[in-house]
Amino acid sequence: MHIKPLIVPVVASDANHDLVLLKVGANFKRFATFREGAIQKGNSGGPLLDLSGHVIGVVAQSTAELSPADIAECAQLYTALIECWK
Repeated sequence: MHIKPLIVPVVASDANHDLVLLKVGANFKRFATFREGAIQKGNSGGPLLDLSGHVIGVVAQSTAELSPADIAECAQLYTALIECWK
């Protein structure tokens, strides 16, 4: 999806975590979804850690396994490149 250059309002920000929520107003065809269930019985709600040991998500079960190319194709339906200029 390509969005013309525009100035968008900041809804919320967290400088400590380098995150910002923007109100873009784009009409995406699909939205990201969260998985339901757990990877292994008893792990529901367990932390998902990055290589530094930081929590980056919560463990949930998938219903199907996609190839990396299929994952990228799905993600293109609800993601856009955002460049910040000062």
